[in-house]
Amino acid sequence: MWSATLSLRAFLAAALLTGLGLVISGAGSNNERTVHGRVEKMGAGTIRSFVRVDRSGAPLAIGAEMSSDALERLPPVPNTVSRCFDLDGNGTYTGHECLGDEERILDVPVDSSTGLPFRWIQVNWNPAGHHNTPYARSHFDFHFHTGDRARVEAIAPGRCGELVDCGDFKRATKPVPARYVPAGYIDVGAVVPRMGTICLTHSRPS
Repeated sequence: MWSATLSLRAFLAAALLTGLGLVISGAGSNNERTVHGRVEKMGAGTIRSFVRVDRSGAPLAIGAEMSSDALERLPPVPNTVSRCFDLDGNGTYTGHECLGDEERILDVPVDSSTGLPFRWIQVNWNPAGHHNTPYARSHFDFHFHTGDRARVEAIAPGRCGELVDCGDFKRATKPVPARYVPAGYIDVGAVVPRMGTICLTHSRPS
């Protein structure tokens, strides 16, 4: 199995804004146990979430775990069904009118009573990467969300930003008070439908 784990202490501040990032955790102990989420299909294999908790049930780490064959048979090109907007009004979608990523929604297998702020995980396979960015090659995005899923899903497609509704784009690009922005992170004006605003650290591309 291939697994990636998100350290809560190292990532919490950035995750509140971006919900994005993975770091490798340290080894566990006999006093820890791992709770797994629902299995979803990915590529030729599967993906699922997990939360590692201590003896008292307090969360130590959260992450996503893939079977080795999940990296096989992934779509090689963007699709024409994922987050699309009919820019030319002809009633059909073409490649330039869709973000075209392959998405899986993972549940978080513990509730908020544990103190874990994350409520759901959004995993996106981007076969073409993000054009004109440091992420122009095929890659996965992992988004660890603290907010309500219905509110995120309501961010509509449209003509602005990365094919996002212009009203949503305007709201999403309002300056965030400095006290809520992790040190070194900036808003680059990348607003994505059914996802939100992407903030990056200016000291390095990821």
